[in-house]
Amino acid sequence: MSEQIKTIIHALNQPPFNRSYNIVTFDELEPLVLLQSLNDIFGHISPQQEIDIRQEEPKMTTLRMLSFLKMLKYNFPGSQRDMAQGLIGGEKRTLYPIMEWLLERLPDLKTRAYLSQYLVKIEVPPEFLADHQLQELYTRYDGLLGEFKQLHRARQQNLNTGISAEEVRKDIERMEEERDQLQNRLSNLKKRAEQIPNFPQ
Repeated sequence: MSEQIKTIIHALNQPPFNRSYNIVTFDELEPLVLLQSLNDIFGHISPQQEIDIRQEEPKMTTLRMLSFLKMLKYNFPGSQRDMAQGLIGGEKRTLYPIMEWLLERLPDLKTRAYLSQYLVKIEVPPEFLADHQLQELYTRYDGLLGEFKQLHRARQQNLNTGISAEEVRKDIERMEEERDQLQNRLSNLKKRAEQIPNFPQ
């Protein structure tokens, strides 16, 4: 647990959280403050989660957090009921493992949260799909989801190739400088050649 707390504190003391915790101050946090710290991590992952939990019903906070963790594919140790009780009570044994898991995976979880807005498929009951217009609309929706997945994959592959617009721009600038230097050199050589008598033109 000590290593877990150190990992959490180290991450929370860094940007974007910029807290100033040490082991003692972090361990002495009130349950509500600890729960708000967890929610602040959620808010960094997804702006829709930026909520002051004092302004939210505890039951709604628990449901929202459980749903968000499920969407992030957090593996609940034990039952969801135990997890809900631990969340609502701000229990360290429940919150610390969640915080550590989130903080160790922030970039990946931000991507997952972003994509989930577009990739969580809407389930339509089969009886509604009997309507021809609704069936067409749902088929189009399903096609757009597939298209989004393909475009996102292509974008990720482009990002992973390491060629950025900035690198291309710098290469172009460097080549233009080289072209200018070659043109100047060629011009100087032509002037010299003109001064040599009987030099073929």
